[in-house]
Amino acid sequence: MLQLVPEQAVGLDLSDTSIEIVAVREFLNSVKVTGLGRILLEPGAVSHGDIVRPDRVMPLLQNVFASARPKPIAERGITMIIPETHLYSTIVSVPSDVAKKDVKQIVRTSGTEKIPLVREEFWDAWSEPLFTDDGAVVNYFAVPAKIITSYQKLAEVSGFKVRQFVPEQLALLNVAISDLPEEPLLILDFGGERTMLMLVDKSGVVLSASLAVGGNHLTRAIQKQLGKTLKAAEETNIENGLDPEALKGKLFLILQREIQPIMKKMTQMMAYYERRFGVQISKIILTGGGAQLKSFSEYVQSNTGRTVERVASWLSFDQAFPMLYTGALGAALQHIGWGVMKISPFEFSYD
Repeated sequence: MLQLVPEQAVGLDLSDTSIEIVAVREFLNSVKVTGLGRILLEPGAVSHGDIVRPDRVMPLLQNVFASARPKPIAERGITMIIPETHLYSTIVSVPSDVAKKDVKQIVRTSGTEKIPLVREEFWDAWSEPLFTDDGAVVNYFAVPAKIITSYQKLAEVSGFKVRQFVPEQLALLNVAISDLPEEPLLILDFGGERTMLMLVDKSGVVLSASLAVGGNHLTRAIQKQLGKTLKAAEETNIENGLDPEALKGKLFLILQREIQPIMKKMTQMMAYYERRFGVQISKIILTGGGAQLKSFSEYVQSNTGRTVERVASWLSFDQAFPMLYTGALGAALQHIGWGVMKISPFEFSYD
């Protein structure tokens, strides 16, 4: 029977500070965003990706669907992000002479050797092989079983069902790029409480790191060091950002101190990649709500000497897509087959 109304996919991004959802449908050769929702969490309800107070999260999860724009989202199936803080990933090389039926076993055996968890304690997934002249490479992912279980339970008691889990790295890639790049690049996702860095090339996610520095840290630093209220500090941050002339340069010095860990880690990652592979990283892509900080892209460019771009999704929308929803959108795209890499479902044990 002809399906007149395309399937709706809902991506869900649960962070330490908020829940974002994005609903999409595929129409012919395009994707249409059909709904957006966001709600803030109370402090401590989720910490570093751990659901500490499910009783506090559950009603908000239900509410974000009911209050979505332009109308409530009725779909109960969700595609949920696994946060980078709980994700282990590596790239596994597969020799060219290996039979296709043996690839899975090789990937799991090699991948588990690099994961600092006992086999019975985690779920894993892997990408489809990416073929090179020397064979193939596979992106391998693992996540502690307790995280999968807690997310599934939260969804179930809230009246939802997790259709698919998506690594946070892939969700962000799905929005930032249409395909794995021929030339390596770095993606900087500047969130509210954390920043994620990813080095990506034609093999996939080569390196990634998560830092406990985000836009909210900048606001709190302004509040503390300038003696402002939280609201006034936020307004000062939004209005001025990294403008070196603002408040006679005092604001710039405060924010620069806060983002130095990001700059240091980013420099280390790029230097490591360039030493190991002999290829320079020439582009940095910024995403996440914090990336909208005034003069942030100029600051990164001047301090790294690389071309810096804010994420301009390769997808076409009727209007500018809010960067706060990047992760949730990427999860939804993965479900409808518009991901940069296809991955297997997360599994708990060997077949």
